[in-house]
Amino acid sequence: MILVDKEGRILVQVRSDSKKFYPGCRDASASGHLGLTEAYIDGAIKEAEEEVFDTQVKLDLSRVFRIGEDACLTLIHDFPERNMRDHEHSSVYVYFVTDTEKALIKKQESEVKDLEWVNLGAEIHRVQYWLAHPENQEVKE
Repeated sequence: MILVDKEGRILVQVRSDSKKFYPGCRDASASGHLGLTEAYIDGAIKEAEEEVFDTQVKLDLSRVFRIGEDACLTLIHDFPERNMRDHEHSSVYVYFVTDTEKALIKKQESEVKDLEWVNLGAEIHRVQYWLAHPENQEVKE
């Protein structure tokens, strides 16, 4: 789930340093894995309510929009140290957050190290720089 504010900025999550996979990495506003019978939309909403609002806010379904079809995005993660390759099927949802909801944002401490509102173009620049310079995690503005 990607949260967007009225200024058009997106909320980026920095994963907790204690996460098993990708600790300390930047991620969508909220994400997670589905239960066996859980629908993509239900999982996205549950994760956003937990990770971004620490279960203090119920999302308004009229402001949730899916990008593409469910499971249209497949990410392949290689973990050679575990002799594992993960094929993750994902869906992307956007939620337009109100100012009232924005004021209630409270990260889930066990999952999230930090939350920050960023300009999409600046975040794309950050990713492009990292891809071009994987040895240097700091982004040059």
